[in-house]
Amino acid sequence: MPKFSLRYSTPGGYSAKAVHPIALAKVMNIAKLMKSEFGDTDYSLSGIGGVESGGDAAEFILLGANTVQVGCELTVVISVY
Repeated sequence: MPKFSLRYSTPGGYSAKAVHPIALAKVMNIAKLMKSEFGDTDYSLSGIGGVESGGDAAEFILLGANTVQVGCELTVVISVY
């Protein structure tokens, strides 16, 4: 049986709590722009960046996002030997 290990040893980009305030500002600005351009018609805007809790997700929703994406917080390091 082959041995393999899935580990994240390579540094990633700008993420987690560091990017959260930047992402919130971008969502707020884009939501305002979309509302001014399209009025109350349906549009989709997803909040992405630094979501580590329900409160973080709620911030995106309150600033105009319709959905929130959660990614790295759910990442698990897997080792098989």
